[in-house]
Amino acid sequence: MTIMKDIRHTSHHHNIIRKMCGILLSICVLTCGFSHNVYAGFARNYPLPKLTGNYQKDILAVAESQFGYHESRTGETIFSAWAGQPGLPWCSEFVAWCANKAGIPKSIIPVGTCAGDYRKFFSAQGRYCIVNNGQDHNACGCKRAASKTISFSSIKPGDILLVSSEKNFAKGPSHTCMVISTNRNTVVTIDGNVKDRVNYCIRTASQIHGVCRPLYHLSQVTGKVKAISGKRAQLTWKKLSGVSGFQIYRSTHKTNGYQLVKTVRGTTTAYTDGNLRKNSYYYYKIRPYQICNGKRVYGPFSNVMAVKIK
Repeated sequence: MTIMKDIRHTSHHHNIIRKMCGILLSICVLTCGFSHNVYAGFARNYPLPKLTGNYQKDILAVAESQFGYHESRTGETIFSAWAGQPGLPWCSEFVAWCANKAGIPKSIIPVGTCAGDYRKFFSAQGRYCIVNNGQDHNACGCKRAASKTISFSSIKPGDILLVSSEKNFAKGPSHTCMVISTNRNTVVTIDGNVKDRVNYCIRTASQIHGVCRPLYHLSQVTGKVKAISGKRAQLTWKKLSGVSGFQIYRSTHKTNGYQLVKTVRGTTTAYTDGNLRKNSYYYYKIRPYQICNGKRVYGPFSNVMAVKIK
């Protein structure tokens, strides 16, 4: 009798636990919605570092912050899911994800899903190079895509490498990674999808198909605006080295209606806008650009700068 009573008592508690779990599950579904399923089956990213505004430093800091991240048992990661390629190899997606978290626009580093995407993108900009390493770059097609040949010693942190093992070099690049540091005979890279995790690797010259060189200097413009006499607005901004020019946009509304009012040279750090209406607010934003292979590659817009003309 006592045994049966204990069984009924235990069963009662199990029913309560099952009901509580059901309630909690319902709450999770209601509060998280369908977006929760995007991250099902794999871990979220590790905590991200504070950004400095220096694209080259920030992307490497973001990448290194994810060291040790491991894919799920089914081969999924947050990086491949973010790029719309859940469950697939994710070395290129890792680079793109790091660029995104570092605030780097797609005009500078694209959302590549394979090494070939990066070769095509940077080749079009004239910023894809092959290394003078004794390998046959004709066989893998890299020589046709390259803008120039560089020495192994000229590789620098922040460069994106397209690599493979020496044994199958003729088949073309099969892996994407980023350079962390260099020395005389090797470079250290941070890689996604090495032994199913984010790892450091040591690369030799003979493994390198090509070097992609992002336009890290096309960073966000920092500027300010003030009203001056004659119903004019004076904009000033910090110099960005190596850019071809800046585009200045203006609107009478903070969030929309911006139109290009002036394009200035890359050495310019000030512009005066005239013929403005008295007692009116004006909003400005500026973006840098670089001319590559005869085409403009744009950096991000500055924060909106507001001024009232008195």
